[in-house]
Amino acid sequence: MERKEINNLVEKNKNAGFTLVEMLIAMFISSLVILGVSQFMVTSTNVYKGVNHQVDVQMESQDCVNAISNRLFEANNVKFKNTSDEAYIEIFYELTPGANYKSVRQDIFWLDKKSHNMYLFVCDDASDYSDAFGSHENKRLFAEGVLGVDLSVGGTNDSFDKSVFDKNVEFCYSDKLIAYSKNPEIQINIEMQSDAEKTNNSSANSYQYTYIINSSASPRNEIVQLDS
Repeated sequence: MERKEINNLVEKNKNAGFTLVEMLIAMFISSLVILGVSQFMVTSTNVYKGVNHQVDVQMESQDCVNAISNRLFEANNVKFKNTSDEAYIEIFYELTPGANYKSVRQDIFWLDKKSHNMYLFVCDDASDYSDAFGSHENKRLFAEGVLGVDLSVGGTNDSFDKSVFDKNVEFCYSDKLIAYSKNPEIQINIEMQSDAEKTNNSSANSYQYTYIINSSASPRNEIVQLDS
């Protein structure tokens, strides 16, 4: 009789389910698993977003430098000005000797370093030129996130000694005429930035990706000296 009662108690305990301690342990383990999976998904998502931002800024940089290079191929002269607040690239077309460069057809790229936006002005006359260097009313957004732009002639800079080159053909760089060849190589450097947001411990932190691209172009047309 005692043996039957013992067996009955054992059977009842088998069918009694989980105890409170077992439930708490199971819930704790499940929470750890869910937390680990969630962290993995968040990390994977952030990495994916970061890679996308890097790819985007590289493609945008390539588009910018290609657009400027294509215009340089058709140029008769180029003027470049770079300050702490802004930068200007003036690309002149159909320029003739003695013509006022402010009134000829040209494309002007203006980089506002405060907003990191680059704008394009398509100029056909002196009034368009004045607007590009004045009120900026007719500006077209060309690119966003541009940190800096730089142009150089054959890898030179402002300290370049112009006396060693042929003075028959001039190339305007940094508001100065630099004597060079009929087909000067113009080097272009563009630095762009893209922001990616990463959520960590319920607070958003901004991570900036910077990409620098460089290219070169040689105008196909004869360089004409600017009449200042």
